[in-house]
Amino acid sequence: MLTRAPKGWRTKLSLEAKYRLRWLLTARPNQLTPDDHILCSQPLEDCVAALEAATKVPPLEQVDFLRANGHFDWQVWLLLMGRGGGKSRSGAEDTALYAIDNPGHRIGLVGETFGDVRDTMVEGDSGLLSVLPSKRILNWNRSIGELLLTNGSRMDTFSAEKPNQLRGPNLHRIWADELAAWVYLQETWDMGELALRKGRNPKTIVTTTPKPLPFVRELVERSKTPEGGVILSTGSTFENAAHLSPVKLQKYKEIYEGTRIGRQELFGELLEDMEGAFWSLSMIEEDRLPMWAIPDFDDVLGRVVVGVDPAGSHKEDSDETGIVVVGMTRGSCPFCARAEKAHAIVLEDASGVYSPNEWALRTDAAFKRWKADRVVAETNYGGEMVTNTLTASAAHLPVSMVWATKSKRLRAEPVFAVYEQHKVHHWGGEDLSLLEKQMTSWVPDQKGQKSPDRLDALVWSVFELMLPKIGAPPTSLKDTRHSGRR
Repeated sequence: MLTRAPKGWRTKLSLEAKYRLRWLLTARPNQLTPDDHILCSQPLEDCVAALEAATKVPPLEQVDFLRANGHFDWQVWLLLMGRGGGKSRSGAEDTALYAIDNPGHRIGLVGETFGDVRDTMVEGDSGLLSVLPSKRILNWNRSIGELLLTNGSRMDTFSAEKPNQLRGPNLHRIWADELAAWVYLQETWDMGELALRKGRNPKTIVTTTPKPLPFVRELVERSKTPEGGVILSTGSTFENAAHLSPVKLQKYKEIYEGTRIGRQELFGELLEDMEGAFWSLSMIEEDRLPMWAIPDFDDVLGRVVVGVDPAGSHKEDSDETGIVVVGMTRGSCPFCARAEKAHAIVLEDASGVYSPNEWALRTDAAFKRWKADRVVAETNYGGEMVTNTLTASAAHLPVSMVWATKSKRLRAEPVFAVYEQHKVHHWGGEDLSLLEKQMTSWVPDQKGQKSPDRLDALVWSVFELMLPKIGAPPTSLKDTRHSGRR
């Protein structure tokens, strides 16, 4: 028979008990830290007995012993949720509770940049400082990124831009935020795994908006069996509607419902590659170069070209002007162990909706910035307009005008083949996400698609560098080299 709790019972709870109760009453089920025995195939009492017996087994044999007795430890809690879905709050609550319950333990807070860790994971609206009982905070040193609790637990901040920061510390737990956006994802993860060496079963909490990266896919695949040690929690932006702007939520629904970006960014879906698309993100990721891979471009690059696909008009709803810079290695590619020939490196995507004068100036700026030797510009919207625009704004540029006489599929196919041969690298030092989104979502010959202007500019650049001798190119080519070029 249920009885009513005595009046004033909450006031008698300890500070830690009140903290746990508050989160237990407000969190959604997919926001609560998984139980240690959630993967187990035996009753709890049998698992407890197995854990006790494991203390008498040599350390290197304990995992196999426990699994044979039905107990499976989880190592990673992966929260794949849409933006604003409450994943950061979940990470903060888990981390705070762990720090409170485990005096003297050390926790790593890892984000895309140091600023992201400080501003979001610690000081953000759903960060650690907002959920920790103030009486349990001893000091927060924002300049060095160190948060100390009165019980001796310590939380240190780390940036995924500098994986080697994780070489020194011995950690009991890691909270990894927006992992899918890390520049050096694999390197940072590896360093974090090696730093997790304190306690019986150190764990990692991952809170991220999903992206179809091979690394994320692997974690999801591991979640399908107990042996994988990964717990997967998913959720959408709209599950957390009570804490978000209703006006914005309605706008998001109107604009993004049913779209791929909406499924990924709002509903937290890990998308499969677009059916029928040439490129996949996994293909691009496989050959991506990290930012630090190219210390001196003058030593690495031979030729550099700027591909341009001008828009036919300049209005708010006009197509973009594609401006993509691609370089070619000087001699055999230094980044591929078996490469015997030069490879292309996609260096910058400067595309956008510009007036004719603006795109000409941006083309000129990119040309100078990367010390390019040629501009390849498509002239389908009027050869004289493109020529006159470049002549008026940047008369010194050496320009090859190309007229697309064949379909986009036929133009893209030989360039895609070069990608398949692992001869094109995307450089991680520039934001190429919009270009890559267009590459992986463009389906040849599908009606109703917007013009892939960034992709077109990429095709012209790669074609100029890597495919000059494949026979008749899918275009008619007119060389309009201006006087006074470098």
